[in-house]
This record gives sequence, structure tokens and C-alpha cells, in this order.
Amino acid sequence: MLTYKRFHFDDQGVKKGSRNDYLIRWDDVTSISTVIIISRSGKYYKTDIAARTKQSVSFECRKDLFSFSKLPGYSKVLEFIANKAPEPFVCEKTKYVAKWGQDIGSIKKFRMATTGQIPNIEDLKLRGHLHLVQFNFWRAKRAFRKTLQINPNDADALEGIALVDVHSAKSPSKIIPQYEHLVALNPNHVGYLRRLTILMLDTDDPQGENYASRLISLNPGEIQGRLSLASHNFRKGIFSEAETILRTMETIANDIRVKEYVREQIGYIERYETDSGFRKKEDVKRIGRTTWAFILKYVVPALFVLALLFRIARRILGF
Repeated sequence: MLTYKRFHFDDQGVKKGSRNDYLIRWDDVTSISTVIIISRSGKYYKTDIAARTKQSVSFECRKDLFSFSKLPGYSKVLEFIANKAPEPFVCEKTKYVAKWGQDIGSIKKFRMATTGQIPNIEDLKLRGHLHLVQFNFWRAKRAFRKTLQINPNDADALEGIALVDVHSAKSPSKIIPQYEHLVALNPNHVGYLRRLTILMLDTDDPQGENYASRLISLNPGEIQGRLSLASHNFRKGIFSEAETILRTMETIANDIRVKEYVREQIGYIERYETDSGFRKKEDVKRIGRTTWAFILKYVVPALFVLALLFRIARRILGF
């Protein structure tokens, strides 16, 4: 059993405090997502676990005294829960922090080992990943760029720079060309193709369908790419195609939880297509989520900047 803050994680699910009952059981999990939150006090990680029971669990890893004192423990928990849920339900950022956050103490060793020496390409890339997981984006990019000075076509370093932009919440229009370059260098790399496919389909870029076809032909058991393709077709209003993709997923999926999730999505599409009242309610919810996302991403930061400028102006002008 692992404990992080007041949450207890074991082989069955998640408990809180001294409670005996589970908040969430792993068999009910439908998504595990990790995001970077930008607040007035700085950046920090937040992980959300959602379940089909409509229950959810959220926990954070904030910076303490300019260092991630809790990051190794947080990362170890992410690795544990990622292994308990089906792979398609775990976001890439969760996997990344789970992989690199536990080695946070290694960065001092690498600094000492490479001081005054010709940099080793593998050490540079490792240093880049360790900086990235600490939100030291400039240092991470510098390490990856030093790698590219040694080998301009190093795919790991090229993806490292792309991941810096992903973690920095840069526009998909900037990240997509980087993954297109990676796919051009490694046409049969399933990981690069999957990320490019999902990026394009999530932004409803029609080229994403072509990359999805390539991905599925290379990896017939592909789940994440098919999920994105089904969602893309659903947003386009091509319900029959979305349902066909999901039914194929139900057939090829090995995990019973993935099969059950796909059946729920098929039921949702059928109801959305045939029940006009349900469709109107869902459209209102979707518009609301989009509006709030816009407000939180653009309006709130703008208001904060305006308030800060107003305070500065009051001090200068004395009113």
C-alpha cells in the first residue's frame, strides 16, 4: 500500500484518511489525467482519477521552497495507479511524471559528473528530462539542444523539445510540425504516430485521419488512436462511423474494463443520435465546458494582469 497525503492506494483502489470503504476501485476507473496548473504561487501538478460511478479523486504535488520535496513520492503513486488502470485510460503526462519524477535527486549527480567534461549525449538527454519534470523548461530545452548539436537527428532530443512545448501549454499548431518531423525520421514509430494522430484529431485536423490509418495498419491492436478517431467522427456528426470504430475496439480490446467503457460510449452515441432532448442537454453542457475553459485560460489571467497593472498605477500616481 502507498500513502500520499491523506490518500491510501492499494491493490483494490483508493481510500481516504481512516475510512474503510473505497472512494474508487480500479475496476471502475475510466480516466487518469495529470495536468500542470499555473497559479499565482507558481506551477504544480494535479492528477484526477475518474470512475464510472461518477466518483473522482484529485491530488496535487506543489513546489515547496523551490524544490519538489514530494515529487518522488507523488511520482511513485502515479506509477502505481498507472499500472492498475487499462493503458488507454492513462494520459501521457501521467506516464511521463511517473517515469522521471522518482529520479529527481539524480540531477545533482549528473551536474557533478559532467562539470568540466565533454558532455555525454545520454547524460544530456537524461538531464533534459529531469529538468522538464521540475518545470525548468529553459534548462530542459538547452540540454536537448546541446544533444542536437552532437546529433541533429537524435529523435529522443527532438521529442524532448516537443515535450517542453507540450508541458509549457504551447499551441498544437507549434507542436504538430515537430511530431510530423519525428514521424518523417521514424515512419514506423508507433509512439510518434500515436501522439501526432491524437494531436491532429483533437484539433479536428483532417490530416489526422490519414495518420490514424497508418497507425492502425502498423498496430492493429491500437486503442488510443481509435478512441480519438471515434471522438473526431462523433464531433463531425458521422455517428455511424464513430460507432463502427468503437465496435471494432470492443472486439480487439483484451481488458474487460476497456470493453465495458466502449459499450458505454456506443450507448451514449445511440442515445445522442435518437433522443433530441438528451442531445440538447449534452450540447448545452459542452458549450458550458468550452466557455469555462476559455474563461479560465484567457479571461482570468487577463483580469489578473489588469489588476496588477492597476495596483502599480495607483502606487505611481498616488490615487
